[in-house]
Amino acid sequence: MNHWWKRKEMVELGDYTKEEVEDVTGCIPWFLEKCVVQGEIHLDHGFFTEIYSEALSFEADIQKKMSWGEISTYATIVLPPRLC
Repeated sequence: MNHWWKRKEMVELGDYTKEEVEDVTGCIPWFLEKCVVQGEIHLDHGFFTEIYSEALSFEADIQKKMSWGEISTYATIVLPPRLC
């Protein structure tokens, strides 16, 4: 994470702290890159809404295709704990 911040020293945090940015992005560099808009961090970017929608769709597909036993075996951090 430190390497990303060093490369992006000139990025303005706006109303956010580094900790808030890292919490929202999960410290995933690709997500961090998507949040930089014209040199400033924007966590309200539609990118996260799109990811959330895709995750919901994936979860629904898994529920249709697998039994609860299979889902329980398959479940990892990708799926929410309520499915285990």
